[in-house]
Amino acid sequence: MIRLLGFRLPGLRSLEAFKPRVDRFLGGFPSVIFLIILAFVIGFNVGCWYTEASRRWTLTVGGSHFVSPFLTKPEVVRRGDDGPRKRIMCMILTSPATHRSRAVHVMATWGRHCDGLVFLTSGKDVLLPTLLVEDSVDRYAALWLKLREGLGHLYENYIRDYDFFLKVDDDSYVVVENLRNWLESREKSDEGLYAGLLMRPLLKDRARIDVAYAGGGAGYVMDRTALQRFVEEALTKPDCYENTKTYAEDMQVGLCFELIGIKPTNFVDDQGKTHFLPMSLQELYVPGLRKSHVKWMEEQLVEPISDNVGCCASDLISIHYVQPDDMYLMEFLIYHFNLTERPIDANR
Repeated sequence: MIRLLGFRLPGLRSLEAFKPRVDRFLGGFPSVIFLIILAFVIGFNVGCWYTEASRRWTLTVGGSHFVSPFLTKPEVVRRGDDGPRKRIMCMILTSPATHRSRAVHVMATWGRHCDGLVFLTSGKDVLLPTLLVEDSVDRYAALWLKLREGLGHLYENYIRDYDFFLKVDDDSYVVVENLRNWLESREKSDEGLYAGLLMRPLLKDRARIDVAYAGGGAGYVMDRTALQRFVEEALTKPDCYENTKTYAEDMQVGLCFELIGIKPTNFVDDQGKTHFLPMSLQELYVPGLRKSHVKWMEEQLVEPISDNVGCCASDLISIHYVQPDDMYLMEFLIYHFNLTERPIDANR
């Protein structure tokens, strides 16, 4: 067995030993034919290695037991009815380019705790329950158009099956149980509930549009009434249809709700601490690690977020900008790790 570019390629040594016999048998063409055979063997081995490595990363990162229950679900992942608890449909905003690098890991971790799960994208994937939109709207510059189609689909097909509808990006981690507890603790609103991390447009844009809205990265949620009114009332208003090619789908949703009198509810606890974190935990806690997007994000936050453990509600619901490996770590710490004694300084 020899190595090529660091890979072990079985079978090549025996092939070299066979070369003199090929030379004697084929006369003037031994070298050419030998090189062809050698190239074929190398290509076959490298191709098999690449396919196997890709398969391992896609299907078994963090443990195949997370993924396997969903691989045969072609449409929507549904969980059994456990009684009167509120049912949550999770719609994940993704695209074909991030199916295997992000979406499958959402599905393998926190997505499996949703009562319903669909991925809003323009490409089918055997590993994902997809809600398809046209390629022309599956672009960053057309997120509002893409999101509008997704909400319309939820309204047409699932309005009676679920109590709440969560929209979130494919690089966020959501603790669905905390979300459900927060939603069930609130009184039902006749006007409709639309909630998330409260934000405002950038300062340079407020002269043109100044409306409070729920930030889209870490996610926002609406109840059945709000979704119904959004489709039946808001989408019929000309001002709601404007800027159809904008990337700011979250701000546009807030504007449309504003037109029908629904204000966003801020996801905070009784101490004013947020349940939705618009940045990663690393960016929050590690000095000097905050990225440029966090700086402009802070300009849009209605309530500032502190740089320590006291920033957020103890029953945190969503975190944005989470890497796939961190999703598996969080899944383990939340659902498989028990703290036998709470530290005295846990809230510092």
